[in-house]
Amino acid sequence: MSFGRRKGWSDCIKGCNARNLLDAQDFAASIGRGLNTAVDINWSRTTARDDVHGELLRAWRKAAGRFLRKHGAGGLTCTWVRERPTTATPRPNAHLNCHIPDALFDAFVRNAHRFFPRGCIACDPGAIWIQPVGTSGTYYQKRREYYLKGAHPRARLPIKRKRISQGRVLRKRSGTSEDSRATLTRHICHHFFPFFIAGSMPRLNVTFGRRDIDVVEYLESKIDVRSGDEALSSDPVDQVLEYIEKLRSHTVRDVEGEVISDISDHTPFECIVVCDLSVGARKKFQRSVAQHPTPDGLGYYGFSPNHKASIRVLSYGKVFRDAELRNQSFFSKLGLLPEEVRKALSAATQAAE
Repeated sequence: MSFGRRKGWSDCIKGCNARNLLDAQDFAASIGRGLNTAVDINWSRTTARDDVHGELLRAWRKAAGRFLRKHGAGGLTCTWVRERPTTATPRPNAHLNCHIPDALFDAFVRNAHRFFPRGCIACDPGAIWIQPVGTSGTYYQKRREYYLKGAHPRARLPIKRKRISQGRVLRKRSGTSEDSRATLTRHICHHFFPFFIAGSMPRLNVTFGRRDIDVVEYLESKIDVRSGDEALSSDPVDQVLEYIEKLRSHTVRDVEGEVISDISDHTPFECIVVCDLSVGARKKFQRSVAQHPTPDGLGYYGFSPNHKASIRVLSYGKVFRDAELRNQSFFSKLGLLPEEVRKALSAATQAAE
């Protein structure tokens, strides 16, 4: 079957993408969500017969994620590969390595056929094959290598399996439930960013896949520290206004995969930007819509009539200080604010300022 020009097609998994799959699998295991379940989908055994653009696989993953979130498993964590081998007869298929809690495995298997989107129905039980593979051992390692059999022959990968052509695929050939780099950023910032801002971040390395990463250097690279002053890599006010425009264009999808369509041109927005108010940042805000300084000098505010958006810019010091002042009396009355905690809050506030 011909699909037009060569643009957008791939004949194998590139080496960097294959390494990302392996890194993502290692990272999933390190955060307690090891990819312990193998899922193979044979599209030729469904009424759709093929998944040319990968839309059916995307819909199946979203439905599986909704099922897992509904049952308290936190969504679908997986890596996936699309293949279209043409030897003998075309067999378009998809391979996934997923994290499925043991308590939900049987229910997941029973409902797997229901995750197909409308118009795609399994013709026989062989349309989906699901098997537990564990998170270690020989079977786990074989599965880890099996879905990389379509990787580039010259890619330097720690796998022994022979690599053979798995057909030509349009659009993304492989991926993860979350981009591995984005997952790493969220993981590090969630755990360490408050300590980094408060000035109490120790030197620490974390292991991501096969890489050791210095947390302090990583966070400094994210906030772009230059000459002792934090330079904003983009305009935060412009960024939140762009988010509003995207929401109003009805092109943004929620966590369930549904388009957010209940926002009109008259919907008001309240936007809050939290950042360090360095000299460079202050200059940028003074030239933006949110150019009016707060009385305490620790923030800015403004209003965009075209977007119907009220914007507030707060420094980390202001957030710490306001939280301490707002809650100190309450916790003191309840006896829930020991002296050492109070001192830590005060030190954090002074460091953030």
